[in-house]
Amino acid sequence: MKYYERKNQFTSWTRVDLAELAHAPFHNPSKDPKASMLKRFIEDQVKNNFKDMITASSFTKKGKGVRDPHTGKPMVNVTWPPTDKVKSIPISKPNLDGS
Repeated sequence: MKYYERKNQFTSWTRVDLAELAHAPFHNPSKDPKASMLKRFIEDQVKNNFKDMITASSFTKKGKGVRDPHTGKPMVNVTWPPTDKVKSIPISKPNLDGS
C-alpha cells in the first residue's frame, strides 16, 4: 500500500500508471469529497492527454545480448524514477477514553 498526502505527488507517476489508476475500481467508504475530486481530476487528465498535469518520464534501453524469444528482436527495458510517496503513513492515535 502506498500513501500520497498531496495531489502534486501524483506528478511523479508516469502517464501509463495514471491511466491505469483512472480505470481502477474506486472505493471511498468515508465519502471524503477530496478523494472523489482527485479521482475525477485524474480521469479528466487522462481524457485530455494530461494537458494540465506534469507527469514523470520513462526511459527505454535495449538489452544487450537479450532477445525476445517470440520476435527475435532485442528486449527493451523501460525504467522510470521512483514515485514521490510519503515515507511514513500518519495514523491518528486512539483516544484514551475509548471514543
